[in-house]
Amino acid sequence: MNNIESLIPDQYPEQVPAGPDMASMPTERLVIPLLEADIDIGQLAQRVYKLATSMQAHVLLIGISPDHLEEGTIRRQLVTLAAAIRDRSVSVDTMVVGGVSWMKKMEEIIWPGDMIVIRAKEELDTKGRSISQELTSRFHAPIYILSGLKHPRYGRSGLLSQIMLWLGAIGIMAGFFWFQMKIDQLPEDWAHTTLFCVSVILEYGLVLLWNSLFS
Repeated sequence: MNNIESLIPDQYPEQVPAGPDMASMPTERLVIPLLEADIDIGQLAQRVYKLATSMQAHVLLIGISPDHLEEGTIRRQLVTLAAAIRDRSVSVDTMVVGGVSWMKKMEEIIWPGDMIVIRAKEELDTKGRSISQELTSRFHAPIYILSGLKHPRYGRSGLLSQIMLWLGAIGIMAGFFWFQMKIDQLPEDWAHTTLFCVSVILEYGLVLLWNSLFS
């Protein structure tokens, strides 16, 4: 996330349709419901990271699952997006809620001091109603609309890229698991501990590198 300022387009003004009392409240947490499965993880992560660091806020990613068939895909996207946002200065949590009554379930999630962040493409629901206005009236929380996000490079048709992403990640983890099993057979001394720690660091780095190739 180095040089994050240079990666964020300045030509996309954000909107916060909240009253002055809401806007003046310190933001402790960014609650981000993701209503669609098509997510450009790279650019969304950059925008959320910039917003979270500027406000020094925690991030909660909520995947809205319309049915059980898409829940697995949504969970994987949340894990990848959270990994792309999280660092020493930004903590990230994830959760998945059912799509039919997700607005109702949000009542148990939204706390005082939260700001709800939605993408501009999700501003209107399937009936053309403004989601931001409904959220504001229901929760009396400020709404931050992320505009200017481009359509995902692969979208739903990128099934092959998703398969390659997860097969590669699983292959890396399986390879290091085998290597770490071999390390466990060595005498337990400083060399054993050092090799094991180095293998964990390399495994984590390679998974991140592989993931970056698909973001």
